[in-house]
Amino acid sequence: LGFGYNRDLTLPSAENIGSHPLIQPIMNPTIPPKFDDMNKDFLPDEGAFWGAVGLRIETFQMISTFALLALKFGRQFEVDILGISDMEFPVQEAGDPEPPLARIKIGVVARMVPERGVLSVQGAFLPGSYIYLPQAHISGGFAMLTIAKDQNDGEWNGEKAGDFIFTLGGYASSYQPKAFYPRVSRLALTWQVSSALSVKAQQYFAITPEAMMVGGHVMANFQEGGSLSIHVYFVMGADLIIYWKPYHYLGHIYAELNVAANISVDCWL
Repeated sequence: LGFGYNRDLTLPSAENIGSHPLIQPIMNPTIPPKFDDMNKDFLPDEGAFWGAVGLRIETFQMISTFALLALKFGRQFEVDILGISDMEFPVQEAGDPEPPLARIKIGVVARMVPERGVLSVQGAFLPGSYIYLPQAHISGGFAMLTIAKDQNDGEWNGEKAGDFIFTLGGYASSYQPKAFYPRVSRLALTWQVSSALSVKAQQYFAITPEAMMVGGHVMANFQEGGSLSIHVYFVMGADLIIYWKPYHYLGHIYAELNVAANISVDCWL
């Protein structure tokens, strides 16, 4: 439980949710809280009030979740939910030397401002997430924003009632999102297959009031040294964006392959 009187509650980003002073002592109880740092997250603000309650849940010994519900009062009423989940599949037996096939850690920050008709959700894969092998790291984020009323000021100024923004991994590089659109990093899989071979894949998908877009790329890099060194670099990707008004679309498909070899000969002369 917690409350603030003449103190604002600063929400963390989804990537940094684990270090928030209302969450870190629960998810990492062995690390003592730094009370001096709390002044950075609970700034003095006359007329600002909030209350919060948190709950930790263990599900099927596979999912550990902590959810924090916060209510803000004062200048406007706001409902905030902070959540962090750590999932492992399958359930590991005690003493099992093999890592689980997948571990997914997700942080979510949700805001609802009824007076303004705004619902905002942002999430991110946290460090330690992987699939198949611990060397195959997963990263990136997702976000959603819905607007039920015209916004004439504030952080969503200019948005119209009925607008809806949803994105997995961000937007196309050729698209210029408005300043208040949620920004997230690319969904990515980074896999160090061996000491010589690495693979990285990135994807994105987004729907905005102006357009829909989807794309991504796969990159492989192989480098083996010695008297005969070989370096192979390969990348392939595609981007597609469709605009509603006026209706038109742009597509971009690309591929690149670079191969280099070097032979070292040591002559006695």
